[in-house]
Amino acid sequence: MTEILSYPLERAKVTTQIVPIGNIRIGGDNPVCIQSMLVNPCSHTQDACAEIHALVQAGCQMIRMSMPTQKELDAVPLIRHYMKQEGLNVPLVADIHFSSTLAINAASLFEKVRINPGNFTDTSKNRKQQAISFDEGKARLQEELALLVVALKKHNTALRIGVNHGSLSERMIQKYGDSPIGMVESALEAIEILEENTFYHTIISLKSSNSMIVQKAYRLLWEKQRHRTRVYPLHLGVTEAGNKISGEIKGLSGIAPLLLDGLGDTIRVSLTGASLDEIPVAYTFRDTFASRQGTSNPVEWKRSLHFIRTREEACFFGDINLENQFLVGTSQDMIVQGESISDFIYKQTDTHLIWQGNRYLIKALTDATIAQDEEVLLCYFPSALYQLRSFYYKQQAKAPVGLVITSDMSLLEQGELAAILSERLIDFILLPANLTLPMIERIQCLLQATGLKRYVADYIACPSCARTLYDIEATTQKIQDKTKHLKDVKIGIMGCIVNGPGEMADAEFGYVGAAPNKIDLYYLGQCIQKGIPEEQAVERLVSLIKEKGKWVEKI
Repeated sequence: MTEILSYPLERAKVTTQIVPIGNIRIGGDNPVCIQSMLVNPCSHTQDACAEIHALVQAGCQMIRMSMPTQKELDAVPLIRHYMKQEGLNVPLVADIHFSSTLAINAASLFEKVRINPGNFTDTSKNRKQQAISFDEGKARLQEELALLVVALKKHNTALRIGVNHGSLSERMIQKYGDSPIGMVESALEAIEILEENTFYHTIISLKSSNSMIVQKAYRLLWEKQRHRTRVYPLHLGVTEAGNKISGEIKGLSGIAPLLLDGLGDTIRVSLTGASLDEIPVAYTFRDTFASRQGTSNPVEWKRSLHFIRTREEACFFGDINLENQFLVGTSQDMIVQGESISDFIYKQTDTHLIWQGNRYLIKALTDATIAQDEEVLLCYFPSALYQLRSFYYKQQAKAPVGLVITSDMSLLEQGELAAILSERLIDFILLPANLTLPMIERIQCLLQATGLKRYVADYIACPSCARTLYDIEATTQKIQDKTKHLKDVKIGIMGCIVNGPGEMADAEFGYVGAAPNKIDLYYLGQCIQKGIPEEQAVERLVSLIKEKGKWVEKI
């Protein structure tokens, strides 16, 4: 069976059922809720309370906390007492892995409990355990979820089914593949069991460190949900996004295209570092992309989950075959500042764009959204996303399709570009001479986050949380300082083993917290050095990269 996804041809409005969580309501026409996650463990009560206070002051509307042991749960009443004294009235969410008992115990202390079906009763792909049949695994999940539902109902507590690509269960992978389909089926199985137990206060998330997988998983879930009696609210996020601008852009590339199409009821922008840094970024995403004003039943372009744009003949741009590559053209006046991003240089006149390599002529009809001659199609901002989708909805493009950027893009246009690149709607992009250096950097990050180009080493870096076993923000910076020039290397920097080995499965090298101040190093998904003292681990990682022949010296 071919899975089909729908892409609206205009801003869409998606309405989900309303789920109350403490003093807020998720779904329906309610504004998208902004949430974050504590870096400090709850057992460090004073630090946790200070972090909660800062988050609430910054506008965080829901706070998630790691609950790895009963010790953390036992600290929650004291935190609640502090919050009451300070008038901090925001819902708290317990983040539970591996233990159904902890989830049941948390139901009385939190407004929402988050469980991961990949490791709630199943074995996730990054852990070894005796294999069981698919039906046996489902029966075990049914039994434990039924017990959890009793506790959730008793305390009027909501539940988040939080599927992570990095910890998808082995039985789901064996049946559906390590894919968006497996992620969606894992969520739907849990929903089916919850509904059998007449429990409906459910939020769903489908997260990955790969923004392309994030988009496809949520769109596929929407297809599966949209004609059901109940359409559950969605929590959006990209895991292990990273730090600074690269983390922001990776989050944008996964979240913005979904919000633009009306999907998403609550978001977290996961950044490596202080939780406080996530809040202003999340608000800009919400305010820019999450309009509740849209068409409820827009015309949609239907395409396969595994869509690849095909043409009747090989597609050439001049003498370059575009079949397996994406091109970036920069104006001849931007040679100095745009050298590292450019595949070719073009010259622009009032009527023509000319590729200087062989003076390849492109008509530039600036009064049209999509201009066409016999050889090339061009699309111009603004509103390029819906124009391009409409174009493909109506016809098949045999010629290469390019996007013309005329100036620094607004955040809205950057979100549209993220969707255009993710959906593989264009073959090349033309950048003008007047782009600022920060905008060039953001475009580079977008091209890398969507898998079209590689300019620097690629990092899958955890956001900090209470499970993190070392200073991940400082360590990420150290690793980047030493390896950023290795553009053909992908490194996973994971705070712990909950999702670490799974989320970095497509990374060549992995740096994973195994115990307090102890690091395990991975190569191609296999742990090859264990228990390295933290103070030695970054240099050992560099040595491993050299040993595997992936090191080049800085120029």
